[in-house]
Amino acid sequence: MSRTTKILLLAAGILSGAVALFLTFTRPSILSPTAAAEATDVVMRGYSAAGDPTWEMRAARGEIVEREGTLVDVVVDLFQRGKEPIRVSADRLVREGETALLDGGVRIKRDDGLEIETGAVTWRENAETLTSGETTLSYEDGELRADGFDYDLRTRRGVLTGVAVTLRGDDELRVVSERAELAEDVLTLEGSVHAESAEGTLDAERLTAALDGDSVVLSGGVAAEGEGFSASADAAEVREDGWVLRGNVSVDAELSKLGGERGS
Repeated sequence: MSRTTKILLLAAGILSGAVALFLTFTRPSILSPTAAAEATDVVMRGYSAAGDPTWEMRAARGEIVEREGTLVDVVVDLFQRGKEPIRVSADRLVREGETALLDGGVRIKRDDGLEIETGAVTWRENAETLTSGETTLSYEDGELRADGFDYDLRTRRGVLTGVAVTLRGDDELRVVSERAELAEDVLTLEGSVHAESAEGTLDAERLTAALDGDSVVLSGGVAAEGEGFSASADAAEVREDGWVLRGNVSVDAELSKLGGERGS
C-alpha cells in the first residue's frame, strides 16, 4: 500500500475512533436511579437486559435524586465484549432532567492508545445527541483537533467542524477541512480539504474514505503538487497501487517521478 493511502486511511481511522468512543459512552441508563443517593466513595453499576455488565461508575462523592444531581471526581469504565474497557473521567457529572453533562478535564482512553480530551460532553437523552466543543484526539501516530463535535444516535451520523489532523512519522502530514462527517463506515471530509507534507500538497473540496477499504476518493478541484510534478483533475482515487485521475486531467511531471501514477 502506498504511503499516501496509508496516511489518509490512518487519518480516517483516527476520526472514526472519536465517534466510536462517544457512541459507546451512551450505553443505557447511566444516571436513572429513582431514589436519593448521597455518599462518598460512590460506586454504581449498569447491566444489560441479559444481565451482562455494561458500565461501572465511581465518584469521590455526590448526590442523585430522581434525575437531578451531581457527582464529583467521576470515573466510568465502559465494558465491551471481548475488549478492554474504555475509561471516561471528569471532574464532575451533572444531571438535569434529560440532559447529563460531564465537564472539567474530560478524558476518554482506549486500550489501543487512543485518547480524547475535551472540556465538556453533553448528552441529551430524548434528542439522542452528543455534543462537545473543542476536542483533541491523541493517537500513537498523531493528533486530531476539532472546534466542535455533534453525534446523532438515531441516524448514526457524526459531524466534526474545524478539523485538523496531524500525523507523525518519517514525515509529518497535516490534513485540514471545514467539516467531517462519519456515516456508518464512510468518512467524508468536506470544504477546502488540504493535505500538506514534505512530499507535497493535495487539495480538494471533498474526500471520501471507506473505513473498511483500501482507497480514498477525492472530488472537486483536485490538485496535487510535489517535487518534480503537479497534477489536477475533477476527481481522483488514491489506491495502494497508485493514483487514478478522472475528468479534465492535467499532469506535468518528470517521467521518473510518476511512480506508476496514471490518468483517465
